[in-house]
Amino acid sequence: MLAKAKSKSSKTDTTLIPKKTTKTDKPNFDPKLPYVLMGDQYIKNPYYKDSMDRSKDQPLKELSKKEDAKFDKLTAWEKIKHKLSRPEAIVWMAKALIEQGNYADAKSIISYGKALRKLTKKQRRDFYLVDAYYNTRRNDLSPAVEQLENALLYFKKKKQKAYYEYLLAQIYERNNQPADAVDYYKKAGKHTKDEELNLFAQIQLAKLYGKNPELADQDIVKMLAKLIKFGKNKEHADEVLFTIANYYYFQKDTAQAITYLQKSIKKSISNKEQKGKSYLKLGEIFFDKEEYFQASYFYDSAIAYIPNTYENYEKIVSRKSTLTELATNFKTIHEQDSLQSLGKMSPKALAAYLVDVQAKQEKLAKKKSRFGTDDANYRGSVSGPIASDGISNGLWYFYNPDAKARGYNDFRAIWGDRPLEDNWRRSSKGISLDNINSTSNTDVVDTASTKKIKNASAKNDSTLKIPKTPEDFMVSDKKIADALFSSGEIFKNKLNNLPKSKIQFDELTRRFSNSEYDARAHYYQYLIYLDRNLTGLAEKEKQYILQNYPLSEVAEVLKKRDSPDSTSLSETAQSFYASTYQLFQKGNYDDVIKNNSLARIKYPSSNEIPQFEFLSAVSFGKKKMYADYKTALMNIISKYPTGDVKEKAQQYLVSFIQFESNLKDTTPTIIVAKDTIKEVFDSTKSFTVDTSGLTILVELKDPYLKITDIISNIAKFNKKHFDEEKIKVSAVFVEGSPFIQIKRFEGITDANKYNDKIQSVPTQILGAGNEFKADYYIITPANFRKIKKLKDLKTYARFYFENYNK
Repeated sequence: MLAKAKSKSSKTDTTLIPKKTTKTDKPNFDPKLPYVLMGDQYIKNPYYKDSMDRSKDQPLKELSKKEDAKFDKLTAWEKIKHKLSRPEAIVWMAKALIEQGNYADAKSIISYGKALRKLTKKQRRDFYLVDAYYNTRRNDLSPAVEQLENALLYFKKKKQKAYYEYLLAQIYERNNQPADAVDYYKKAGKHTKDEELNLFAQIQLAKLYGKNPELADQDIVKMLAKLIKFGKNKEHADEVLFTIANYYYFQKDTAQAITYLQKSIKKSISNKEQKGKSYLKLGEIFFDKEEYFQASYFYDSAIAYIPNTYENYEKIVSRKSTLTELATNFKTIHEQDSLQSLGKMSPKALAAYLVDVQAKQEKLAKKKSRFGTDDANYRGSVSGPIASDGISNGLWYFYNPDAKARGYNDFRAIWGDRPLEDNWRRSSKGISLDNINSTSNTDVVDTASTKKIKNASAKNDSTLKIPKTPEDFMVSDKKIADALFSSGEIFKNKLNNLPKSKIQFDELTRRFSNSEYDARAHYYQYLIYLDRNLTGLAEKEKQYILQNYPLSEVAEVLKKRDSPDSTSLSETAQSFYASTYQLFQKGNYDDVIKNNSLARIKYPSSNEIPQFEFLSAVSFGKKKMYADYKTALMNIISKYPTGDVKEKAQQYLVSFIQFESNLKDTTPTIIVAKDTIKEVFDSTKSFTVDTSGLTILVELKDPYLKITDIISNIAKFNKKHFDEEKIKVSAVFVEGSPFIQIKRFEGITDANKYNDKIQSVPTQILGAGNEFKADYYIITPANFRKIKKLKDLKTYARFYFENYNK
């Protein structure tokens, strides 16, 4: 405000200059003072130059005594209500209250401000805008739309409207009003002179057209392609291409969508989040097509680029882990089948085949080194440098986890899974299994290359680990069975893809009917049939399990499901784990291990499964079964990429490895068992030695051995070697364990002869891989009755070894 000086008189009016003065003294016209004293009045200094622009200032008019007294009673806020800055202050105060989350006070002050008189158009517009902001923050979109539309009426220039038209279009889109959103995106793009705003308006418009094709009134692809034509908008080319890909995706043209997503990835150099979104979209496309092996590559790459604040990030990580595990199983099955095919070839044919494959791979490698790589399998290879922010936050590349992850995924996309070794890039160092099946073995190698064939055969046998012996094939079969069962579980429990799950379990039961997974695979088939309401087929699977594996955990679960008074139906995974932990604390480690198998059958998708597995692993350690303990810990670490259970398993494994070097005897349980047998035997002394009317008992130590198949195998064995004796075979149960009873032999000589012969062919009787899962005893009927009464086979074991098996 202009300065105002008063004389002693209260009637002084600073705006008047008296016509006459009683003093003749010349005033001091100091150029720094706006007013100078002339007589008893202050007058404007004619030499004063004001450097401030005061054209908009409006000094207060003179107040009457009554108004002056009333003014003194007002508060500080009320005294300045006449100022032009007051509406602006109210607007900013409302914004501050909104940011603090104090919406009640914000709404009150906005309403107060809008009710003020004599507001200018700009001030009225600001109140509408802040009211729209208030409603948007509260996610009350309809009032926000109304306020923004009112605010747009107070803009004179179209270029000023464009920004708020873009905001209004976004609100309409969020409020599920796509037609109105399309109108305002068009207006924003038409009215703005900002190229970036126009670009994003067109991108958003294309997204809406993709989701609502009935609203489209132009060729979307041409419209977007025009935005990046001739190198325009380079920094946003990846987003434009991603939008085109999305448009094709909504039109169900996945081939074009994949093409434009790959182009988007190649154009994404600095925008790592957009690159991650493109990889993620590719992963989703291949996931929807049930091409899970390809999808796993893209999810791996997506995780390397998208930030952990991305929407549904945890779900993306979870799916990535599932796909990685599934891809590992697919790779294992493919590799082992390929190696077995090679192992069944003659040495000469194998060597010739490997040389031929190696020659073709070397030729392909030379071609790639000259013309670059071609990612024909959609593995997401990216041409161009790594993102420019490869070194960020002052970290060197190898200390930057994000940069390392991106580099690793780009490397794997181009080169595949390469071992960490010297000369990894040289094509002549060995043969890759990725291409071994795609190469024909019909070509003939001439005799001049015999020496080369021998060298290649010796070199690649060790590199590829081709199975040769029956033991090698058994190990390979075990790997395939593990992978088939694991992939079947993933399809059933994690991906809810029942057809794919059934294919895996059908393949498992067809190829490996005597594997340890047979009962559980049939149980999963039973559940799949129940889900499809195929009760007849489900009952068939159930009877198969009860007949062949009557004492298995799977059979126990089936029996409890049928029991009308069973409490297991109301039992949850949490309560079952609590009871299992109590067993662990009491030292009942066998029951803990058994409950782990039951939990995987009863609650396959429960969050408590990792805890069951860890408790089971520790139980192996408590029982001093060190090989099983170490294997169980390693399985936990490989199966679960994150979580407390994995960290604990890693700690236990490190401690065990340090302890393992000091172990001298890894079979303390056998010694303990013998001591226990001796102590019990000495306390009973109730068995008698008899050499007539003998029976052979075959103790099956694995509840998942198929009893009916074993009985059938023994019958075939008897017909081949002891057909004239007419030996009877039946299943019996002692101590809750399954036995095969073979009877009867007249004397000890016949029993020993039969016993020695049947133990010499364990594979024919028990199946491949099960040779050590049975014990054989010679016993008399009297001793057999005592065992049933005592319910303790261990008392007879020592007696047998001392009297019959000398």
